Amino acid sequence: ARSTHPFPNPDVNPEEKQLAQFGLSVPVARLRDLVQMKLNSSGAKDEAHLEILDTCGLISPLIEVGLPEALRERPEQARKRYSSREFSEGE
Repeated sequence: ARSTHPFPNPDVNPEEKQLAQFGLSVPVARLRDLVQMKLNSSGAKDEAHLEILDTCGLISPLIEVGLPEALRERPEQARKRYSSREFSEGE
């Protein structure tokens, strides 16, 4: 873990998903692991990714409950930041 991260990132063991129509196999990370890594980082790009995942409804209560305790408040903190940003942009 980096010294700026409150919790170590999970090991990324992506599953191989087949895209038969294209004849491709692509690695796909587990959503919980991806959300944890994004919450663990504090960069603008990570928060933008979180906003997209959240807006699409992918950060569910089940995902949040499965987070390490040190990260459980971060989804709500991030929501407050991007909702206040939307409010100030709409003025």
